[in-house]
Amino acid sequence: MADHDVRFAAAYRDVLARWGDVTVVTCDTARARTRITVVPGPDGADSPLVVLLPGGGATSTVWFPQVADLAMGATVIAPDLPGDAGCSLRRQGLRGWRDVAAWCAEVVAAAGRETGAAAGRETGAAAGRETGAAAGRPVTVVGHSYGAQIAVRFALDRPDLVAGVTLLDPTGVFARVSAETALHAVPLLLAPTGRRWRRYLDWETGGAALDPAWLRLGAAAADGSRMRPVRLPRPSPADIDRLAGQAGGVRVVLAERSRYHDARRMAADLRRRHPWITVETLPASHHELPFVWRP
Repeated sequence: MADHDVRFAAAYRDVLARWGDVTVVTCDTARARTRITVVPGPDGADSPLVVLLPGGGATSTVWFPQVADLAMGATVIAPDLPGDAGCSLRRQGLRGWRDVAAWCAEVVAAAGRETGAAAGRETGAAAGRETGAAAGRPVTVVGHSYGAQIAVRFALDRPDLVAGVTLLDPTGVFARVSAETALHAVPLLLAPTGRRWRRYLDWETGGAALDPAWLRLGAAAADGSRMRPVRLPRPSPADIDRLAGQAGGVRVVLAERSRYHDARRMAADLRRRHPWITVETLPASHHELPFVWRP
């Protein structure tokens, strides 16, 4: 194993240790080999499901501040995004945005089968019974940044599976990323390195104190090679209105001083165009809301 791989694996383990007891599931299909971290809910195979989709470069481990609270009422499913930082591998079957919802459904099904099988082993029930979304468990999707784009696409294409959506400082959903942020990101996008990632993050967060172990992981991830994630088209206002009937609703949580967009303007636009969306603004000085938001 190369030195970089050793460094990345060690950093990944250090952050994942914050989660406590987890089950690791591999979903291997023509679209991707996906690493999924699962924390079973209190009711086992009958618990509702929460799918956590991270922002680009963050890996699924970034959700450690929320996992304990979420797992008190639901089974937590956190995949590494194929084509991005982490332990998943994007394959030819994940070619474009039309494949993203199918990939999400595969992740939910794989995690649901695992939690159902575990419950069957504990109770002596048949391990082969249908679990996950196929058994009617509601699925709530939480997405941050780029993960919010995936969450919206999943909800639009599979309304039969998704019961509710929470979008944390979403990018590419309701507005373009600010020109200033796009410009600062150019060196990192063209030739990512750990040093460039830290420099960009220091600018974007204003030097905010983030978790040291996660910073080491992010730098190690940026030093590695990865495919570019699937590019997703920005949904139209009419697309967004198709989500109005979701039982769990749509919640948008913005960072007050995010450099990615004008949070005040976005909140006003959302309330005017889509008054059925719940909009919340957190007094955060940066975009990295997994370190700020609590369910």
